[in-house]
Amino acid sequence: MRMLYVYTAVLIGIIAVASVSVYWWYTTNQSMSSKVLVVGTSPDYPPYESLDDKGRYTGFDVDLIHIIAGRLGWQVQWKDMAFDILVGSLQQGKIDAVISAMSITSARQQQVDFSIPYFTTEFAVLKRSVSTINLTVPKDMINYTIGTQSGSIQYEYLTQWINSSELDPSKVSLFERFDQAVLDLAAGRVDLVLCEKPFAIKMSTLQPVITALIFPSPDPGIGIALQKGDTRLTDINSVISDLKSTGIIDAMAVAWLAG
Repeated sequence: MRMLYVYTAVLIGIIAVASVSVYWWYTTNQSMSSKVLVVGTSPDYPPYESLDDKGRYTGFDVDLIHIIAGRLGWQVQWKDMAFDILVGSLQQGKIDAVISAMSITSARQQQVDFSIPYFTTEFAVLKRSVSTINLTVPKDMINYTIGTQSGSIQYEYLTQWINSSELDPSKVSLFERFDQAVLDLAAGRVDLVLCEKPFAIKMSTLQPVITALIFPSPDPGIGIALQKGDTRLTDINSVISDLKSTGIIDAMAVAWLAG
């Protein structure tokens, strides 16, 4: 059994290295292309998207869109935006695409077109490391103050209890950026933060917070958003399908999101 664990770990490492190699191979095409894809994101959600100490975009979503663009011979131009204005900016033509761990919801599908899902994950609830809060089911959250991102599927999830009057809206604090929510959690201004599992894992290494609960997400998956009728969506879907079938996205998920 121990040898099986060693073999699995080595295999995962090989796949992760291979995914990075593929990334660099494909992105070499970008410097030779005159086609530019202006991509909007909210880089406050590591390990999906964030800025490194030199101000460069980094993360799972960042690598993915660069691979896709490289395959299709496009250059990527980034736009840093608040999450809750990304869809509107896309509709107004200020950007060509959105990749920001954005869930494919029916409400958003009425406004923009989405690629096929490229990843799905679980929800997580963060609490302060010193907190004695004990959550056994998601609904236990209604007894505490909760922080989450404005316009996120996590806030949409909370509205089920707001609409039924079980959760007082004043107990929910909305933030432009998820990292701001975590800072308020660490400072004691909210009791909990509702987010996704990979983000929760990452934040537990950066702030005095820990995961209080992980549970299945109602999220149908996250996708890349484009304007209604944008014909580039067909090519993007084709590349995503290939990256999924060849195991590249799985390898990227191991490298970026496994914690």
